[in-house]
Amino acid sequence: MNHLVFVCAALASCAAAQELLPIAPDTPIRRLVWHEGDPRATLVDSTYAPRSPTTYDANTPAACAAFFRISNVLEDVDFGPVGPWAITRNNALRTISIPVANSGTTALSYDVRVSIWDDADFEASPMIASNATPLFRSTVPVRSLPNGAYDLVVTPTTPPALPDTRVFVQLEFFAQGTTNQLSISTGQPSRTYVVNITHTGPGSTTESWGLDSNNDRTLAGGPRGTTEHQRTSFSSGACLNQALCLPLIITGDVFCTADFNHDGRVDNADNAAFLARWENGDIAADINGDGGVDGADSDVFFTHRAAGC
Repeated sequence: MNHLVFVCAALASCAAAQELLPIAPDTPIRRLVWHEGDPRATLVDSTYAPRSPTTYDANTPAACAAFFRISNVLEDVDFGPVGPWAITRNNALRTISIPVANSGTTALSYDVRVSIWDDADFEASPMIASNATPLFRSTVPVRSLPNGAYDLVVTPTTPPALPDTRVFVQLEFFAQGTTNQLSISTGQPSRTYVVNITHTGPGSTTESWGLDSNNDRTLAGGPRGTTEHQRTSFSSGACLNQALCLPLIITGDVFCTADFNHDGRVDNADNAAFLARWENGDIAADINGDGGVDGADSDVFFTHRAAGC
């Protein structure tokens, strides 16, 4: 398994509701786990050491962290230019770890929906096309969460294939049992947290993201800084002028080309799955990664099929 870590994207400070509340350096980052279909996320014993001034957790050497109050964000994740997923396509996502939190003193219950998109555009409005279909989407019930910062590890029932070397991750925070986006007005607790950008290799991001600053459930893009396409940095402290990001961790497997349906076997079902995508011109059938779906992809697939992987 290849563990691909994405550690940042920029946050915005364009509205008063987007409040940063520093997290003390000795605060432990606890872990929640959720397998798709479970009734709620479960708190587990964490192997993470307490975060020191130079260590955020075992994966990310981030020096600063803060609670952040927002209910709808869109982030880009790039798996290149080098690394295990830099040139391969249709890699299988096994888990995605997302940052959830409770900055208040009273336990919180809410739902968080995580969506992974193949394509989006920070300068378009909306940033996600109305007819787009997510590669993965699931809603995680978070119940009675005490004060603190948590990594929520989400395990899909069926690992989605990521067609190319870049995806977009969207987090939406809803009132418990509904799809009503939670308020981000002053006085409301934060339900996620951020860290300073430290990572520039595989799994990194641009210093841009989509931030639903008016909480209207639409991510309205355009020029960075004048729309909900935003970027900002810490304004004081040890991380002065360093951009902020969401600490996301993605794990998965480099794709066996012939196992097109990701069921762990190479058989006729893979032929059928590939041909269905290929005949429709679906980008998932772009086996050779040249940006088009044509006979060259079919040749590559069936060469791998004959070889068994």
